[in-house]
Amino acid sequence: MHQHRDVFDEMLEAFPYPKVLRSKVSDFSFGLISGKRLNNIASAEGGTPAPLKIGNRVMYDANELADWLRKKYS
Repeated sequence: MHQHRDVFDEMLEAFPYPKVLRSKVSDFSFGLISGKRLNNIASAEGGTPAPLKIGNRVMYDANELADWLRKKYS
């Protein structure tokens, strides 16, 4: 676990929900990555946060997404 606050912690603090819809990934990540790009990475490389599917909606746990972004972009 990291010791200091970083932009990924700020993402978690700024986002009002515990889950992030794929369509809101760009909002959550301050434009760092889009939901479409995240889906493409998941299809091509794997290793992304596990998606939760409800009906035709796909969402991610906000903490898992922030941790994944930290590993991917730090």
